[in-house]
Amino acid sequence: MQRNFPSVPFERYADDAIVHCGSERQAKMVLSAIRDRLAECGLELHPMKTKIVYCQDSDRRGKHEHIAFDFLGYTFQPRRAKNRYGKLFVSFLPAISNKAAKAIRTTIRGWRLASTRNNQSLEDLAQLISIEGFIKNV
Repeated sequence: MQRNFPSVPFERYADDAIVHCGSERQAKMVLSAIRDRLAECGLELHPMKTKIVYCQDSDRRGKHEHIAFDFLGYTFQPRRAKNRYGKLFVSFLPAISNKAAKAIRTTIRGWRLASTRNNQSLEDLAQLISIEGFIKNV
């Protein structure tokens, strides 16, 4: 990226990456270059996860096939927001992804707080949650 597209910002985490292009034409050119470079290394892009996404907002109203994507547990998509004067507008913003939210709910349900621990003190519940969270992260 730095050698061939030094002005194009990008983020990478492990095997995921996001490239910020100024136009669809540039995005297609960068995507092609990335595919070629990975092929030289014997690698390929994941066909289902690789896509060009249009960051639709109040200023960019074009119609495109993909207007949302998931990255690191967040879904980036057009969302309503308020400016400092309280006026609503559409911005391209992140929020927790459905997949991450489901994983969190499943974890919390596994603690069985409502059905089996409703007689414990708040301190005991906090210690239990803290210990279970620590054990899963070890």
